[in-house]
Amino acid sequence: MIFLNVLFPILVLVSVGYFLTQRGHIKPDMLSKLTFWLLSPSLIFTSLLNDRIEAAIFFEFGKFVLLFTLIFWGIAWIASRLGKLDSHTSAAFALAIVFTNGGNYGLPLLLFAFGQDGFSLGIVYLTTSTLLMSTLGVVIATSGEEWSWKPVISIAKTPLFYAVILALLVKAIGFEIPLFALRPLQLLANAAIPMMLILLGTQLVGVRLGQQLKLLGAATALRLGLAPLVAWGLSLLLGFSGLTHKVAVIEVSMPSAVNALVLASYYKRDPKFVSSVVLVTTVLSVISLTILLILLGA
Repeated sequence: MIFLNVLFPILVLVSVGYFLTQRGHIKPDMLSKLTFWLLSPSLIFTSLLNDRIEAAIFFEFGKFVLLFTLIFWGIAWIASRLGKLDSHTSAAFALAIVFTNGGNYGLPLLLFAFGQDGFSLGIVYLTTSTLLMSTLGVVIATSGEEWSWKPVISIAKTPLFYAVILALLVKAIGFEIPLFALRPLQLLANAAIPMMLILLGTQLVGVRLGQQLKLLGAATALRLGLAPLVAWGLSLLLGFSGLTHKVAVIEVSMPSAVNALVLASYYKRDPKFVSSVVLVTTVLSVISLTILLILLGA
């Protein structure tokens, strides 16, 4: 029942996005801009505004995400040395396994599996992980090479950061947003989840498996197999329990992030390989996440 009630609805909308794009009925660019500039910021703003998550949770989740990212970066480094990968492939390998799709895949899953409380914790994870990808992700992508601040600056200017800052500021000063101003944002936020899933489907169109099948298998095993084990142990080590533990484990056990492909493409770090990992882990995550949700008692 977990598959039917949690993952199947997600797969339906992802498939809709994939097939409509493949047949030329929708344009991914327009959906991406709509989600990026309007829907996602509205979702994050209204969610942070309405939830009752304390500042301490932000700190604890931030610590968890940072530690997990550093641990998995270290694992990627060791695997790259053992596989004798060159610097470009090594960076691509790390990008593919370190960062997860906790947004347009993770948030709907948390909402269906754990309700609004789980979804709110997912927003906290998304906020901290996005910040890490915009900083540490660039460092990983440029390992051993001269790098530019341009991508970091451009990501720092995204609506997401303004949405987070504005929501926290409004909560801090206790300002009550008038209903006529809040309702349009709520309508946009309500459209965000289905649009995120359709957008994920559009992003998978055109992705093909590369020829590095052994490396692809290793990346998939680490992302979907080892990541949940590391996350489970780290979560318990940090004293997480209940819903916080479940959300933390789920979010870092998601398939590879589409945004990792953006960094790989920008810095020319074997984007074909990264796209292959994104595709395979997204498809196989239907199995891995079903098992994980059962183990977590969703």
